[in-house]
Amino acid sequence: MSARDNILNRLRAVELAEVAKPQLDIAPIRFDDRVAHFAEMVKAVGGEVAELQGSLLETLVALGIDTDKVVSSLEELSEKALNPDNVADLHELGGDYTTVVAGKIGVAENGAVWVPVEGRRKAHLFACQHIVILLDKSCVVDTMHDAVQQLSLEDIGYGVFLSGPSKTADIEQALVMGAHGAMKATIVFY
Repeated sequence: MSARDNILNRLRAVELAEVAKPQLDIAPIRFDDRVAHFAEMVKAVGGEVAELQGSLLETLVALGIDTDKVVSSLEELSEKALNPDNVADLHELGGDYTTVVAGKIGVAENGAVWVPVEGRRKAHLFACQHIVILLDKSCVVDTMHDAVQQLSLEDIGYGVFLSGPSKTADIEQALVMGAHGAMKATIVFY
């Protein structure tokens, strides 16, 4: 008998007591006021929260946004905003613009918003100075688990969870906003 077979036979001969699989009874996080907690988390990650005031265009003006530099494919802004699919190269915009998109699901535990992107262009989400995300208050869920359960990957071509403005910290722990994307993020509830 080879040394290998000898080792394997000795291992097979050892009887181990059966250990029951542990029962995990983890209750998911639930918030009394999802929308309020979501707003707190958005602010905690460097974002801002606002309420829709009249029309979307009026709200953008109230937020101090230069409405001549808005990129959006939303129907309500079609008269004023530049549709990203109508631009040959987003570099032509120079990066000094505000992107306005519709979010579908807000997550109270971390302030993230699911933003599905329809259309050819996606870079406008990340190359802008300011991103404004419209979100229906009734679409805020408690956890990422709840949000993912609502998603159907068959129905989307591209989407992303966004949480506040882009940020990074180097080895000196100096926080930099806008390092890889928008310097400012605003959630507008309706």
